[in-house]
Amino acid sequence: MSERAPKLISAGGNRYGIILSLPAGAEVRYKYTLGDGFWNAEHTKDGDFHLRRLIVPDTATQINDQVETWQAGTQGPITFNLQVPPYTPPGEGVSIQFNADGWSLPQPMWNTGDNYWTYTLYSPLNLFSKFSYRYCREGECGIADDSRTMGNSTSGWMLESPSQPVIIEDRVDSWGWLEENLPQIPSLVADIQPQDSSFVAGLELMPNAIPARPGQLAAALGDIVALNANWVTLASTWSFAQQAPPLLTSNPSHDPLWLDLWSSLMMANAVEGLNTALFPSPRFPVPAAEWWASAPRDFSWWNSWFDQYRAFALHHARAAAQTKTQALILGGNWLRPALPGGKLADGTPSNVPADADLRWKTLLEEIRTLYNGTIVWAMPLPTPTQTPPMFLEEVDQIQLLWSPPLAKDSATSLETLTAEAKQALDNEIYPFWVNWAAPQELELVLNIAYPSAKGAIMGCIVTPVEPCISPDRLSYPAPDLPTVPLAFEEQAQSYAAILSAAAATDWVSGVVVRGYYSSAILHDKSISPRGKPSAEVLREMFSHFLAP
Repeated sequence: MSERAPKLISAGGNRYGIILSLPAGAEVRYKYTLGDGFWNAEHTKDGDFHLRRLIVPDTATQINDQVETWQAGTQGPITFNLQVPPYTPPGEGVSIQFNADGWSLPQPMWNTGDNYWTYTLYSPLNLFSKFSYRYCREGECGIADDSRTMGNSTSGWMLESPSQPVIIEDRVDSWGWLEENLPQIPSLVADIQPQDSSFVAGLELMPNAIPARPGQLAAALGDIVALNANWVTLASTWSFAQQAPPLLTSNPSHDPLWLDLWSSLMMANAVEGLNTALFPSPRFPVPAAEWWASAPRDFSWWNSWFDQYRAFALHHARAAAQTKTQALILGGNWLRPALPGGKLADGTPSNVPADADLRWKTLLEEIRTLYNGTIVWAMPLPTPTQTPPMFLEEVDQIQLLWSPPLAKDSATSLETLTAEAKQALDNEIYPFWVNWAAPQELELVLNIAYPSAKGAIMGCIVTPVEPCISPDRLSYPAPDLPTVPLAFEEQAQSYAAILSAAAATDWVSGVVVRGYYSSAILHDKSISPRGKPSAEVLREMFSHFLAP
């Protein structure tokens, strides 16, 4: 990924340099590039890729290299000059993506002035006679695209490799999932009793397909501070690389490396007035319910699974400890089959070992030896017949993953929605607090998410193909449900109703809104509130919550 490569600094003229600290004796293979290792990489005069080799000496050394050429063969180069809409969010970058044999990683374009970008493609045009390209925002191709080439199935714009230099003048008239004029929603904030300074008013970042770059995260953190939040939850992932035996490990293509994770936590912790939590969760190659259902789940398999999860949890506990992150969140909806008395999505037993409660308690005790911050357990609302597990003795807070239906009609008034939210809190959440949280003196924080799609407020999104889609299925960026209308006001009203109801209690310790997309502003149907009218509702509500 080009954004992760070390950047050389101009030394004047055509000279560039960088100072690196490398382990003595290491063999380093490297190349120079204006793009990545394939696009616009340096070549020899014969047209071959130029890969360099260095054995790192044990003393300070200066290496003087010279790039022979950026071109390969006689084709090109091609210069792409692009004009983008004036409503493109300030500070967002523009990228170009190429497809010679499948879409490759996007290449950042170079800004040449307000709404103008350029990119010169030098190589390797000698390897193919035709290729295609497209534009997107913030490197989020497939998500934040030019509206004419949206999604992962587009073929883009076809182009032949030219024998002479070519200049292409392009224009993006509109971006996908970015509205020029958002609907104006009147203030939804009623009189709210201010809470004390310990009240959690937070936003949880959505796990990204590719870890957010530092500039993207910095912009998102700035936006979150502007919303008056006092907590931000950063997501981190590992991936299940195989099922039997289970292997949970970091995949550099999708999961943050240690340095990425450490840097992100340090950046968030440095933001004044903002507390930071870390919430690690795994990626599955298929929907989690399918993965669990098809797993062997015999005794030896479960032993391996708990070993893998232990390594995963301890890795993130060490990261949280080293960066002095204020809270570590474990658990999640996906974890139900591995909990005491675990069940699969269809209600059948998961065959989790009978000592699962003790295994979780032992793991949390081990985490306590590494990390002395707040340990949070995230969980859905249990059934009335479930009893609290013993391992909850080892946590400090419960975040309840709870986004109840609030209406039978999307045109329901805010007053009615708020009354419904209060009733749901009293009937569903208060008994949980009495039986699960209060006996252990645990804080109870609500973790909520509502998509900006019609029907989400009713807990059921209707399509011609499926009569009822759960709003949870819109927990990723740019979900493609063409028959479902955008519903920014429904999302805003949902948050206003839940937050108003929570503020009226004296036993809810906070509210976290999950799914904040950090890589780009999207006016899509997902749960992300970033850049949508619901963000303004959160700003007002959080301001009232934390009023001095």
